[in-house]
Amino acid sequence: MTIQINNKAICNALAEQMMSANSQLKKLENIYYQAISRREVSLPFDFCKGKVMKPLNKIPQQIGIWTPVFENGQLKYYQRNKELAMRFGGNNASWSETETLHRVRPHTKTIVYLGESVARGFVYDPVVTPAGLLQEKLKPAGDYEIIDLACTGINASALLQTAQEALELHPDMLVIHAGNNWWNAWWGNPSELVTQSLIGLNVQEIQAVITEQLSVYIRFLLESLINLCRLTEVKLFFVLPEFNYSGWQNEFAIPGWLNDKSITHWLEHAHSANEYLQKSDFVRARASCIVALELDNETSPLTLELMAKAESGLGNELAAKEYYVKSKDAVIWQFTTHTPRCPSFIEALIREVVGHSTEATLIDLPALFYQKTGTVIPDKTLFVDYVHHSLKGMDWVSDALASAITDSNVSVNLADLYEDSCAGSHLLVALHNANYSQPDDSVMYWLDKVLSTSGANSALKADIHFLTQQYSSEQKIEKKTYRSDNAAISKFIRAFSTSTHSGVQLRNLLNRHDTKWQNATETSSHYPDGHNLVINTRNQHIYRHYPARHAVFSSLVYENKLVMNEVNPESRFYISSLVAGEYKVTVCARSTSSDNKQGFSIRINGDYTLCNLSTKWENFTFTVNVKENLDITICWPRVSGSQDYHQQLFIRNMIVGDRSLPLMRITGIIGQIIIIQN
Repeated sequence: MTIQINNKAICNALAEQMMSANSQLKKLENIYYQAISRREVSLPFDFCKGKVMKPLNKIPQQIGIWTPVFENGQLKYYQRNKELAMRFGGNNASWSETETLHRVRPHTKTIVYLGESVARGFVYDPVVTPAGLLQEKLKPAGDYEIIDLACTGINASALLQTAQEALELHPDMLVIHAGNNWWNAWWGNPSELVTQSLIGLNVQEIQAVITEQLSVYIRFLLESLINLCRLTEVKLFFVLPEFNYSGWQNEFAIPGWLNDKSITHWLEHAHSANEYLQKSDFVRARASCIVALELDNETSPLTLELMAKAESGLGNELAAKEYYVKSKDAVIWQFTTHTPRCPSFIEALIREVVGHSTEATLIDLPALFYQKTGTVIPDKTLFVDYVHHSLKGMDWVSDALASAITDSNVSVNLADLYEDSCAGSHLLVALHNANYSQPDDSVMYWLDKVLSTSGANSALKADIHFLTQQYSSEQKIEKKTYRSDNAAISKFIRAFSTSTHSGVQLRNLLNRHDTKWQNATETSSHYPDGHNLVINTRNQHIYRHYPARHAVFSSLVYENKLVMNEVNPESRFYISSLVAGEYKVTVCARSTSSDNKQGFSIRINGDYTLCNLSTKWENFTFTVNVKENLDITICWPRVSGSQDYHQQLFIRNMIVGDRSLPLMRITGIIGQIIIIQN
C-alpha cells in the first residue's frame, strides 16, 4: 500500500518508527497525531481540542489580501494589496476584484461570503459570481450588503483564518461554501507528498488511519467556526458541496501496490469492462469490473467508476451511486486525482457538526439536488466540471441560501438572464473539459452554447484563436501575455498560468463540427492527417503549477492508439500499432526543482540519450525509425539522499518486489510529447 506525506521530518520519523515498531499501525497513528498537533504553528489560534476560541480583540493586519488604511489614527477601510496576492497559495486573480472593504453600514444586514473556487464562481468570475447572484435575490427582502471574500484554491485552515479576520468587519452573517479542498487539509498539496511503501498494512487499515486522523483536524476546524460565530453572535450558513458523479470522467491511476503480474491482469479486466460499456453490454462489463475490483481491493477510481456505469446501465441507480461515491472517495489513498472533491467522511462530519449547531444553518446540496430532481445521481447540467457549478447550479444554490437567510421561499431564475453574457465563460468550460480529456459530447455541449450565443462576435473569435493556438514542435512552451476583452477570460488567464501549448482538442472539435469557425483557429497545421499523436500529460494551454510529480497515471486508450502508464521514478509511454516509417518525436519537459543540477535520460525503443533539465520548458527532438511500436521512457533525476533512504527500507524488507524504488521527490514534469510521421 502507498501513503504520502510531505514533511521531511515526518518522513524521517515515520521511517524510524517503521523500522523499530512492533505495531506499524499504532506507530503510524502516532505520527499522524503528532503532525496534526504541530500544525498549530500555522493557525491563527491555539490548537486545543474542545477549547473555545476567542474572537479577535485587535485590528488584524489584513483581511484576506486587504490591508488596513488609517487616517488620524482611525481605521478608515481595508485596501486591496497586490503584495499579498500569493497569500494562501493563490494569486491576484484568486480573489474578488473589490478594491476596498468597509465595516458595516448602520441599518444594513451584512453577509461575508467565504469559500473555495466553487464559491468564487470559477470560469464565470467576475461576470457572474455566487455572491452577486445572492445579492440580486436578496434585494426584495431588504437592505443586505454582501462582502465577497471567496478565494480560489483556499484550504481549510486558510478559510478559518480568513473567517476570523473577516469578523473585524462586524458582519451579521457568514456564508461558507467549502469542503472540496479539505481532503488534504493538513498535509499540504498532494503533488508535494512523499510516497511511502507500508508493507504489512492493508488498504483498509491505511484508509482508517487517514480518515480518523484527518477527522480530528476537520472536526476542530468546524467547531472553531461554530465557536467564532457563537461568541460574536454571527449566524453561519454553510453550503455542503456536491460532486458531478456521472458527468465527469475522473483522472485515473493504476494502484501502485500491485505487482507487475497483477497490473497486467487488472488492466486487461479494466480495459474489457470499458469495451463492454461502449457496446452497452452491461452484464459483461460488470463481470469484468468485479474481477478488477478484487485485484485492487476497491481502491482505484477507474474500476469503481466503470462499475458505477455498469450498474447504472443495468438500472441499479442506488448501487451505481454507491460506486460513484467510492470512486470519488478513492482520492483518500491515491493522491493522484488533482480535481478537488469532498469525501464522504468529511460530508458526514459537516452534517454532524454544522447540521446540529444552533448557530448554523446547513445548505445540504446533495439533499437539495435530490429533492429538486428526484434522482440519486445529480443532474450533470448543474456543473461545468467535477464540482464547479453552471449558471443553473449557481442559481439553485443562491435560491437555497436566499430562502434560508430570509426564512421564505425564494425562487428566481437568473441563469437565463445571464446566458448570453457568459459566452466567454462557456468557451473556458469547453477548453477546461477538453484539457481534462472529457468525452467529445461533453465539450460540444459547451461549445454549442458558445457558437449559438448572440455574443459570438469578432472579439470572441480572437479569444478562440488565442485559446486554440497550435503548439509547434519547433517552439518552446512559455508564458504569453494576452488581454481579452471578455472579463471572465481575462481573469481566468490571470488566475491560471497560460502558455502557447495549445487547445488542440478544442480546435479540432471546432473545425469538425462547425466549419465557419475554422478561420478563428489557425489554418496552418503542424499535424497533417495521418498517424500523428499529441500526448498531453498536463492540462493543455492552461496548466496549473504542481511543484512535483508524484503519481501513477493510466489512460487506457488515447486516440485509439495510446496505452499510457506512468510510474515513478520513470514516466513510460507506449504507443502501439503505428504505421512503419520514420517519426520525429519531441518531448517537452522541465524540472520542478530549482536546486536540481542533474540531467535526465530519455529512452526511445531502447536507445538512451542524456539531457540537461532546467526549470524552463525545453523541447528534446529525436528522429526514430519505427516498425510498429514506440516505447518512450523518461528517467527523472534523483533527489540527493532519497535513493539511500529507500535502499535502507529495501534492505530491511520494508519494500518487496523487483519494481523500481519510489523516489521521495520527483523532480520533473512533461508538458507534452509530439509524434509526427516524416
